[in-house]
Amino acid sequence: MKKFFLRFLILAMLIPAAAWARPTLRIPMASPAVIRRRLVAFLNRTLGWQGFNSVSVLQISRPDRSGLRKVTVLFTKGKQKAKQSYWVTVDGHEIVDNAPQNLAADPWAATRAKLQLQGAPSEGPANAPVTLVEFSDLECPFCKEANQVINQVRAELPGKMRVIFKYYPLTNIHPWAMAAAKAAVCVTAQKSDHFWPFEQTVFSHQDKLDQLPLARVPSRLRDFALESGTQPGPYDACLNSPATMATIQASMRNGQLVGVNSTPTLYIDGREIAGVIPANTLKSLVQYEAKMAPMDDHSHRSFALGAIKGKQCGKCGVLPPLPKKH
Repeated sequence: MKKFFLRFLILAMLIPAAAWARPTLRIPMASPAVIRRRLVAFLNRTLGWQGFNSVSVLQISRPDRSGLRKVTVLFTKGKQKAKQSYWVTVDGHEIVDNAPQNLAADPWAATRAKLQLQGAPSEGPANAPVTLVEFSDLECPFCKEANQVINQVRAELPGKMRVIFKYYPLTNIHPWAMAAAKAAVCVTAQKSDHFWPFEQTVFSHQDKLDQLPLARVPSRLRDFALESGTQPGPYDACLNSPATMATIQASMRNGQLVGVNSTPTLYIDGREIAGVIPANTLKSLVQYEAKMAPMDDHSHRSFALGAIKGKQCGKCGVLPPLPKKH
């Protein structure tokens, strides 16, 4: 339990106030009570999946020269305690991350609004409470690992999650990734359900495909496509269609729009998870999101409610650790 607690607290919001300077403006100063209420609600929404017993504000500083207030927060879980500092605007509207985030809003609404999911392969009930969007590369070994984690969690939480696949082949490091993406598009074009057995077959044969001469890979991918039930004539025509490449390029542009720069990158109802995480962590996130998501304002969703290593294959690390105890 201690290792879990010390390992998985998300600290992306920890940056010095001096790193984000605001113009000096006369803006209303929120009361400590307002800041406390907003920040605690925000932290419970974003970090609550870890099962804290309590999240409480210990101290709120006066505004510094950049117009930010330092807020010291205490997290408790069982007998463990950890302090963390955050920077909040004087009006209490925003918490400072790499970019400001609104404390009064659903934290992932803006990302969800940018995700373009129409026509993408999907699996799971349309009315599932959680939607997981997966930007993936079929040649990426870490994507294969993430896929195994996703499949495990889906099996353990039946009906809780809808999975949507988005193409993001990293062609600069994966020589047959684009060929696999094209093959997947053409399999899906005939029947969307064919995508999933094709994906699993490619992932399970990654090592063998890597050993083939590059010129032979498309033929082997074609074999996998036909095994999934795809008809050869339409498949062959699709491979040479400009629309196939356009589909992949559109998927990649969408990934870039929401901040993808490596694979695998997952979005759990808009929450970004870059790289491979343990199955129990993903399961906890999905369970918590299934409970909390209905409380959010879903009016800006681009899909209906219910509806990781370096640049090679993603930032495949666990979530950042708690700070050292003070």
